[in-house]
Amino acid sequence: MPRKRKISSNDKLTASQIVEVLEESQNVDEQGPLEIDDTIDILPISQFTLGLVSPDQTIQSGVDEDLEDVGNQEKIDPDHPAIEISDDEETADEPSLPKKSKPASVKKKGGKQKDDVWGCFSTTKLNNKISASCKKCGETFEWAKVERLKKHLHVCNKQTDTPVNQQIPSTHQNDMPFFLHDSENPSVSTEVKTQQKLPALFTKLTNEKDKIDMQVARFVYACNLPFSIVDHPEFVKLTYLLKPKPPTAKTIGGSLLDRVYSEISEKSKLTAKSKFATLMQDGWSAIQQSPIISHCINVEATESIYVNAVATKTETKDAKYCAQLAIEAIEIAEEKFECHIGAVITDNCATMLSTRRNIEELRPGIWTYGCNTHYLNLVGKEVVSIDMLKKVKEVQHFFRDKQYPRETLKISDGLQPVLPCETRWNTQFYCLQNFIKNHSKYLDIIKHPKCGVNKEISATLTDLCFYKSAETVMEAMLPIVDAISKLQHESATVSYAVHHWINIKDNCGLEGVAGCKFFERMESALTPVVCAAYLLDPYYRGEGLPNNFREKGQTWLGDKNPLYVSAQIKLALNDDKFYDARLMKKEILRGDISLSGAQWWEHMGVLLGTKLPIGFSKLASELMLLPASTSPMERCFSTMGSIMTETRNRIGIEKASCPKTPTTPTTPKTPTTPKTKDKKVWGDPEVFRPERFINQAGEIVNTKNIISFSFGKRACPGEVHTTFVSFSLLTLMLQRYKISSLEGEPKPRLDLRLGFSIKPYPFKAVFTQRILQQ
Repeated sequence: MPRKRKISSNDKLTASQIVEVLEESQNVDEQGPLEIDDTIDILPISQFTLGLVSPDQTIQSGVDEDLEDVGNQEKIDPDHPAIEISDDEETADEPSLPKKSKPASVKKKGGKQKDDVWGCFSTTKLNNKISASCKKCGETFEWAKVERLKKHLHVCNKQTDTPVNQQIPSTHQNDMPFFLHDSENPSVSTEVKTQQKLPALFTKLTNEKDKIDMQVARFVYACNLPFSIVDHPEFVKLTYLLKPKPPTAKTIGGSLLDRVYSEISEKSKLTAKSKFATLMQDGWSAIQQSPIISHCINVEATESIYVNAVATKTETKDAKYCAQLAIEAIEIAEEKFECHIGAVITDNCATMLSTRRNIEELRPGIWTYGCNTHYLNLVGKEVVSIDMLKKVKEVQHFFRDKQYPRETLKISDGLQPVLPCETRWNTQFYCLQNFIKNHSKYLDIIKHPKCGVNKEISATLTDLCFYKSAETVMEAMLPIVDAISKLQHESATVSYAVHHWINIKDNCGLEGVAGCKFFERMESALTPVVCAAYLLDPYYRGEGLPNNFREKGQTWLGDKNPLYVSAQIKLALNDDKFYDARLMKKEILRGDISLSGAQWWEHMGVLLGTKLPIGFSKLASELMLLPASTSPMERCFSTMGSIMTETRNRIGIEKASCPKTPTTPTTPKTPTTPKTKDKKVWGDPEVFRPERFINQAGEIVNTKNIISFSFGKRACPGEVHTTFVSFSLLTLMLQRYKISSLEGEPKPRLDLRLGFSIKPYPFKAVFTQRILQQ
């Protein structure tokens, strides 16, 4: 039987050749191991390979120590990572391989050459007995044989190397082992790999495509991009350059959306399961100015998870309505994520104060408090006087909006003017800071006649007292800005927030600032549960807390259990005889390997056992897990307006499959008569009478009994165009063709049939081309 031509690495496989290889592969699996005498050729990257083997390497099968290596082996490029595979699925497609270099001349030594497997072992010869030790795992073989070493190397590579099986699909037991040889340096350590079959290769490519589609989908969802972006020609060109075909917008908005949602939901459930969590509620207005109330949960001050968002539409966002939404969100979160919701944090408008009271009434035992960063932001706004901020804004507007000052400021390397924004925290501070840094450049620019500065702005810039006052206010705001920035962190807790309130009270000197309601804001922010958390914090232990707030926290603890107050006082007194002395050192609560407040109380509870009041350590550890603000939630919902159900989401299976059932007894109405079929108006509506709508002069009669589609202010804008096109088309057809009925066929019917629209019955006609005379 003639031998088939071997497929070269430069050949392009046709469909029939692929089928042939697949059939041969199947026969090999059925008949047993395949004996190969020739060198195996591996296709280059452009022909279905993954770039795992360099074209500069020679691959041999069935190598044994009794066989001599082939003399014309090619040189391996030592800089080319032939069999190194990245764990990252996004780097599976490697760039084109380096060009083949000419093999260098190798001086052969006499005798039988050693098998390359010896390069992976350290050998020792003693009394004609060779022992070998694996360089990777250190296992020793007292009587080393090539077959044993190969088997060990194959297992050792799988256990210690980057797992190739993550990148290459598993292969059949009959697949052929091969070795990578370096003809120039035979002693180089080599690894035993298994050549994958062609069917497995196609499976691999399919899996890679699926992974890439999923990652593209995650990118689109994370960046809040429209699904149609994947159909944009430039995006399609980009992905084709990277090899795979991109997913379509339909797939992004369909199956991939479901898969990514399920995957994220499952991960979120694993994160929150059986853990303490705090519900966060806040409201926004979407891009379309539609009101939204959103909910997230903060899991043990480590991670925030989205729960739901409700478009309130015409509902009034009063305290009762917001409290009911919060209770519903708590039930959803506890059922979906299997966590325990122990507290609720909201923003600080007047409605939310009543909402928190309603939540405590509807669900006794839950703790409620306000967002500390919201309160501090209000304090920051009140530190800057309205008159000062107005003058600074006028200056900043002038240098931002006027052409000559703006461009001159750029040339002089000044900073871009910053303006305060009501919906952004700390912007008043950044506006003052920008004004002070640019002040000297502003003074230089207004001296030029082209600047055209008015008297008010010139007076503000040249007023040295105003400049000094702005500097003083900015310095007073520094602790507030620092607190707002730090409390936005995911792990910031309420006890840490109380520490910043005390720092601002002691160092900012806000008592004499007119219009600043600092102490009123502090009183609202430091609720009893927040004060209790600060008193039980193992690091702060109530240090520096004013007496009125200390009494508030101790009263809250006493209502839970009078013995809790005693345990708190012993902590404040640093009683290391009652508490474990090793844990009373504050150093273990700060640093890279420090304990968190919750961990400290859990460990202390284990050590002291029944010495502590019942439930005290559990209560204290949960107080240490309360987040300081709703800032993590705002990061989740910063682009919420673009992804609400009304504007973006598809209907979904659940919505479409939900039947509509009337809630009250309903009597169907009798069928109504269409206006064009009413015999009281038309007499014989089935008969076609043109005189009803057109007179003898050919003018249209606008009867009052029916309003035609083409009359009035809402006439179809495309009617004139359609009429003109239809008239032109019919005229051109009649000019060029003579239309007649087909002999033996009935004439076309004049009545119409009902379908999606009213249309004539089908008929056959003959079109005879007219001979046009010049």
